[in-house]
Amino acid sequence: MKKIVLSLLLLSLLAAGAVYAESGSGNSDNSGANRTVDAVCVSTAVGVREDALLATWSKFDDAITAVFTARKTALIAAWALPDATARKRAVKDAWATAKKSRREATKTYRTERKAAWRTFKAAAKACGGTAGSEASGETDSSAESVAL
Repeated sequence: MKKIVLSLLLLSLLAAGAVYAESGSGNSDNSGANRTVDAVCVSTAVGVREDALLATWSKFDDAITAVFTARKTALIAAWALPDATARKRAVKDAWATAKKSRREATKTYRTERKAAWRTFKAAAKACGGTAGSEASGETDSSAESVAL
């Protein structure tokens, strides 16, 4: 029991010494914190990113609207067929085509959204100082919002 207590005491003294040595010296290197950030540069990068995200969303919205419109037209035409076998096949094809088109639109949207964020991160990093790390607090909250 004495050995365990003595070991814990010794370990805590070593840990305290290490913490004191790192924080107590007063000479820690905070060179990243001393650099200035070009806020106008980051602001411009944010504007470009947001414009790209808006354009990407608009394009995605148009593509999904086209998918639903085409599906509606195909389903109406399918249900107008007098032959039950042909009708069943046409309904199935309409849904399959819509699903494929929807997935393609979603894939394109995600690819373009990720590209906008990659471009932004590179631009923010190029703005100098700690802009890259400060901008890392901005996250892509739309990453999982598309589940059509």
